[in-house]
Amino acid sequence: MFPERTSVSDWVGSLLQDEIKSRCPKCGKFESDQSESFSYHHIDGNHSNSEYWNLIRLCCECHDRCEKYKGDSRYVRKVKRLKAHLFRDFLGHTTYDLLLRAYEKGSVLTFPFVARTLLQLGLGTLEQANPVTFGAAKDEPTFSVYSLTEQGKKWAGELNLSWGETEQSA
Repeated sequence: MFPERTSVSDWVGSLLQDEIKSRCPKCGKFESDQSESFSYHHIDGNHSNSEYWNLIRLCCECHDRCEKYKGDSRYVRKVKRLKAHLFRDFLGHTTYDLLLRAYEKGSVLTFPFVARTLLQLGLGTLEQANPVTFGAAKDEPTFSVYSLTEQGKKWAGELNLSWGETEQSA
């Protein structure tokens, strides 16, 4: 049905680890080195697709439950929604809003520190540096124009991010 299972890259694994903060996002169980092991759940069921947006790190019990209900479209939607919420919390609400705006509008004007996380993750790119400055910061970048990279567009699209989802979950 699907091609062979691919391994999760160290980079994606570290993002998934940081995303859950050593806690199962479904049941809240803590991950410890000694007792509880966590595993990666492929949201779309395709084990050859080990991209960040398709993976969620869960305790073994919750992972088994996800595997049991993987044919249930309502359950899969809940897992996808959980992944989108984890991603929003991982980025931070301000950076997440910036990503949404850039995804829907093409580019955004913002402070460099707000776009830093998108740049570090390879999701955003600097389009125009310092087109606007204010006050005493004449030589310092005050605002810059950013857009999403192809990876940023793909993640936003695959995670089905939209303003409507943000407003509903708020």
